[in-house]
Amino acid sequence: MRTNPNINRRGLAMLLVLVGLMTGTILATAYLASRDNSAAIGENIAAAARARWGAASALELGIAIMQTQTDWRTSHINGKLLDDYPFLAGATVDLDIIDLQTTLPPTAESEDIQLTATATVDGLQQTAIAIAHVSAAPGDTVSVDLSEFALFASERIRLQDMATVTRWPTAPLSHLGRRIAFGTQGTSASTVEIYGGATAIDTTLYHGPGTSQALVTINNDTIIERVSLQDQLPLPAPPTPSALPPDGVTTYPDLIINTATTIAANERRNFIEILSSAGIATLQGDIVVVAEQDLDLLPGSMMIIDGNVELDVFGDLTMDYAAIELKPNATLTIYVRDDVDLNYSYIGDERVDDLRDSSGYASWMDPQRIRFFTRPLPPEGDDDGTLSQDWTLGYNSIIKGSLYSAHARIRIETDSAIYGRVAAKRLLIKDNGALFYDHTLDSGLGYTNPDSDLYDVNEHIKSEYMTLTSLDDADLLAASAATGTVIYSSGKTYGTAPAKEIIVAAPGEPTPRPVPVEYQIVSFGTDMRDWEKRY
Repeated sequence: MRTNPNINRRGLAMLLVLVGLMTGTILATAYLASRDNSAAIGENIAAAARARWGAASALELGIAIMQTQTDWRTSHINGKLLDDYPFLAGATVDLDIIDLQTTLPPTAESEDIQLTATATVDGLQQTAIAIAHVSAAPGDTVSVDLSEFALFASERIRLQDMATVTRWPTAPLSHLGRRIAFGTQGTSASTVEIYGGATAIDTTLYHGPGTSQALVTINNDTIIERVSLQDQLPLPAPPTPSALPPDGVTTYPDLIINTATTIAANERRNFIEILSSAGIATLQGDIVVVAEQDLDLLPGSMMIIDGNVELDVFGDLTMDYAAIELKPNATLTIYVRDDVDLNYSYIGDERVDDLRDSSGYASWMDPQRIRFFTRPLPPEGDDDGTLSQDWTLGYNSIIKGSLYSAHARIRIETDSAIYGRVAAKRLLIKDNGALFYDHTLDSGLGYTNPDSDLYDVNEHIKSEYMTLTSLDDADLLAASAATGTVIYSSGKTYGTAPAKEIIVAAPGEPTPRPVPVEYQIVSFGTDMRDWEKRY
């Protein structure tokens, strides 16, 4: 039987028409359905934009408040500066502030602040976050302990192999992106050397007059800016410790610790040694512990600091697979007359494990809580008859703190790191050694600030600071009295600030903003999906 091909073609065409009609119907229905919430989405977009503007403007308002002479540090309510405040574009805003160092509401001494502005419009929120540094010091205040320098050396700075100097990434002010400052009294060629894979990131070198054009020698692509000052940077001697040197007559017994031991009063011994993993010495209270010879922490041993403790070592400080850990709010000041040798050791805040993190991402603590100083050697030198003081961090050793020595040669090597700053006679960072600078140490009142009161109108360092021989209390108070300024050094202030002059705006003029504020926005806005998914 024969079939008519035209009939088959007509059936196929009809099927295609039906499929086309169904597809068109589905697409049209989907389009119409998608337009049902277009108005709501549009309203959400507008509300989100208004909230975003409100959050940004509230952040600017917070910065403006800090720039005035308003007592904002104590006028907040548990960290809230604004609460449901009617604001621009129909938004209501909250403005919260916290002290970055304590993570608590600011106090009168707070300088490093996180601002969080939250704006709400029609139930939609946008948030903006910034960090800011606002000096709490009165206008006539200076810093003389060189803590604005990540590295300061009276003679030489050398970085080689894969050494690194950069910001401490987990420190509160790392987001500000401040430059790293080096300082030196050296004037000859190759005073600062950077070799191999070593790097110093965003670095500026400050030096005195009359230096060699080849002061800096670099054989890689590291770039260091140079600032030439009109005067040589001073390096005062460390402050005088509490303990007197050995008198050569009085003898003291040794102290050998091989079990859990608490020292809660001033202690003076000939030789102090902490043995094995069972040797845990807790230094408790505001005390001074003196070793007339060496202080040794042997493998597995630990010293716990629970108070404001001063350690005075007239011999060597040696640590091998050992640790010195600070309880919260504790401080430690260490004076060492001879050498320091750390191997696989740790000095810092409390840890939950034995990790020694040299990556740069170790947990932050205020490095001013741990301060290392050198004592000057006697004319006859140390026990070996040498006149040099060698401080070595080797084999993955960590110090979180401030090292200040006018005499020592400091080496950071073999995966070791300092979190804080170093001032020394000579500094060598090699292998994978690193220094991670904490910008909370830089008050902005020191030698890197050309507007600091350290300088006179001709940009010379004032003579009272050029002739400052030490960081002793008496010397600093005398310099404060002579200059009429408050002096900041090693976490303490010296002198009395004059009464603050209140600047009054002229009629019709904006509120004066005489207080400098350094800030950076670190987070802004809310993911679009957060408000789009509401419908």
